[in-house]
Amino acid sequence: MRVCIGEKRRKARSSGLTCLQLAIISTLLVLVGPLGTAEDEAGSGERAGALTAKLRDPDGGVVVVAHRGCWAGGAPENSIAAIDQCVKMGVDMVEVDVALSRDGVPILLHDESLERTTGVSGHPSELDWAAIRKMRLLEGAGGAGALRSEETLPSLRRLGCKIKC
Repeated sequence: MRVCIGEKRRKARSSGLTCLQLAIISTLLVLVGPLGTAEDEAGSGERAGALTAKLRDPDGGVVVVAHRGCWAGGAPENSIAAIDQCVKMGVDMVEVDVALSRDGVPILLHDESLERTTGVSGHPSELDWAAIRKMRLLEGAGGAGALRSEETLPSLRRLGCKIKC
């Protein structure tokens, strides 16, 4: 059973979600199929089934999970580009973080603040999706000195539209 501690507890309180809801959303975002490819649904379903079996088997081997996507190569963390990079690399699963905008739109964001990943001060809960959706992400892990990318801060819906499983 997952427990909310530290940052996750603060994120749950600030977003209006319970720890259980955050855990469910995070679990739903596990990447088990290709993003934006023409692979048929049967192939994706087979991959999902194989991954599920591997996870349940104590001797199933190593499962590679990317934390906030594959962003070390310059793609912004928690971005569609970082998740696409994971697919290209053959990563089994991707973990992403979710926060809510002021008008309740779930967005992919690890921090409580927008500062490190977008260079914009403030919290997502203080801004509507219309303003957030225009924010360009900083490359890689963001922070001081990071270049601005062409990637915008994605919504959970945008990610959902890309996942095929």
